[in-house]
Amino acid sequence: SVLIPDWNNSVPETQPVLGLPEGPYLERMSPVGLRVYEENCARLSASGFQIKSIPLMPNFDEVADRHRLIMAAEAAKVHRDWFNRYEDLYHEKTATLLRQGMAISEQDLLGALPGREELRHELMNSMAENNIDLLIAPHIDRDLADELLGRPWLRESEK
Repeated sequence: SVLIPDWNNSVPETQPVLGLPEGPYLERMSPVGLRVYEENCARLSASGFQIKSIPLMPNFDEVADRHRLIMAAEAAKVHRDWFNRYEDLYHEKTATLLRQGMAISEQDLLGALPGREELRHELMNSMAENNIDLLIAPHIDRDLADELLGRPWLRESEK
């Protein structure tokens, strides 16, 4: 390829092994969301994909808390000047997120950042130990995603 040196355009001879997370993350899905997820996994399995369930993120509450902290602090940094001038134009959920982020110290943010790499390393190690090529991470319910991960940019019509 012209864009990527040494690009290998070959197609793998085998299908990837898919990993399904077990544990607190999956437990937060609604019954309907879980049913749809399980139906999709069954279709993948029927199509010839090997699927393995593995325990992941037993500390999901900590992961979600860290994500919220990082997201709020970084959003506040990006929006600080704009927010100071145009606060009245921001959606209330976005404004709340930014205010929370502005209250987070640089020390707290720097303390949380290594957790991203630790989580990535943990996930990659679990995949390698279980010979998994791809993780199938289902979405969690919109209300729960808002609560756990924060999605302040949604318009009321999208809720």
